[in-house]
This record gives sequence, structure tokens and C-alpha cells, in this order.
Amino acid sequence: MKVAIIDLGTNTFNLLIRDLSNDQVVHNSKLAVKLGEGGINENRIAELAFGRGLAAMEELVGVCRKYEVDQVFATATSAIRDAKNGADFCEMVFHKTAVKIDVIDGLREAELILLGVQNAITLPNHCYLVIDIGGGSTEFILAEGKETKWMKSYPLGVSRLLEKFKPSDPIRKEEIVELLTYFESQLPELRQKIQEYKPSMLIGSSGSFDTLADICRIRMGEESTDLTEPSYLFDLGVYKWAEKLILESNFDQRLAIPGMITMRADMIVLSVLLIGYTLKAAGIQSMWLSKYALKEGVYFNYKVNGYA
Repeated sequence: MKVAIIDLGTNTFNLLIRDLSNDQVVHNSKLAVKLGEGGINENRIAELAFGRGLAAMEELVGVCRKYEVDQVFATATSAIRDAKNGADFCEMVFHKTAVKIDVIDGLREAELILLGVQNAITLPNHCYLVIDIGGGSTEFILAEGKETKWMKSYPLGVSRLLEKFKPSDPIRKEEIVELLTYFESQLPELRQKIQEYKPSMLIGSSGSFDTLADICRIRMGEESTDLTEPSYLFDLGVYKWAEKLILESNFDQRLAIPGMITMRADMIVLSVLLIGYTLKAAGIQSMWLSKYALKEGVYFNYKVNGYA
């Protein structure tokens, strides 16, 4: 039985097709949609973004038909759940594709992300911090082994931040200070929980972390960015080099960085600022990538429980 999971994110729509009988990945792809562009901070899907989203869903459902998928699960997060016309978008998608979209709240999103991460990495017995930086929201999760200690979804996605702050290109030092001060004002509970549970490892799930891992691996001499394992341990020295390069570069210079992809080049500046803030706040010296995130969490949840 082939199962398809479509993750309708704020920046990208992601499609995963897996065969339940052997767990084989049949297809894995993403489309840059930028659903939040032009309206995310007004809680609406702008007209152009609305059209891009519909076209993307028709394309992805077409891929599902090509692979003769038995069941499709579509999950929507921040851009759609917060939009006044989010329900209209879901209705239009159903009208055009017959796929019903499940709009989940931030806590359910965090739960599914954690489930994906837990199937990608051999988990330590000590506390670790998971961060999923999306376009509309960012999820922080503290866990120990399989036990969740605390989780919260914040409206700190990079699309939201980009439209709110409109930083220069390259970003100026005073703008970096402004953003870090904003993170500090928005995340007192995170700092409190970090002090309480003292995580020693950070796990970044998919998204920007995928691209940052590719940049770091190429810097270390690896020719291919195709990871054979669903996880990757960063060399923090190389990561700091990448962070500095990204913060000092303009858009065209970032595009030229080996391993950078076009859909990330504008927003990755804000991603590395949020990652850097979190690493410093927690005093963490070990950082991993989990290539599994929400869509894999939906798959493993379905595999175990029989529902998405």
C-alpha cells in the first residue's frame, strides 16, 4: 500500500510517498510556493500566493496519481491555519483535487515533527532541544529519549520575520541586534525551560538545516549533498564559518555559495540568526540535522496508529 503525505508549509509544499509494506521511499520532492508572501502578517493568503498554492497542489496530486497512491494525507500549518481565507483555500483544493486538507494547530505540528525526528536519530537519554524553523512558525521541543518535556509553537517563521523587519541586504549589524532583541522578548518561556531541563544537544529538522548541512558538507570536501542517512552531525566550527559567510553576503553572493538553493537564499539569514540565538541561549555544543520532520511524523503516526 502506497501512502502519500503532502505537507503544505508556508514556503514549500512537500510530498512524501512511501510503501507501507517495506517502508521504502517511493518519491520525495518539494515545490517552492511562498504561500505566505505578501499577506502572512495580515493573516491572509495573497491572491498570487493563493494561485501558486492551488497550482502546486494540482501538480503534487498529479504525482500521486502517477505513482498510483492508495491514500493521500494533506497537512497544513501556519500560513493556512492563521489566514482568514485559509478555509477558502482548503475548499478550493478539495474542489480541484478531491484531497481534504487537515489544518493542524501548533502543538500538533510540534508533536508530529518530534515523531519524525525520533525516527531519524538515535536519541540520547539526556535532554535535547528540537527546533523546526518554518516560514510562518517555529517549533521548539524539549525531550529526553522518547519522553516529551515541553513544546511550543511560536509565530517566528522566517517568512513572517522577513516581512515584518524587511532587513537590508546584506543585513546590517544594528538590524541583527534588533532581531536578537526581538527573539529575546518573544522567547522568555523557552529560556526558562532551557534553564530547567539543560539540553546538551540541538536537533534541527529539515528546511534551512538541510541547506546548511549541504553547505557545510561541501566546505568539508564532500562532492555530493545526498545524505545516505536521515541525520547529520554538524562540525560547529564549519557551521560558524557558514553562518558568518551568510550574514555578510548579499542575495546574489548567497546564491553563489556551494550548496545553497534558490528558495532558501533570502530567508536563510533569519534562520541562522535564530539558530545562533538558540545555541547561545542553551550553551549547546552539539548540533544535528534530522532530515525527517512533519511529513515523516505523519507517515510514522499513520503506520503505528492507522490514522494521520
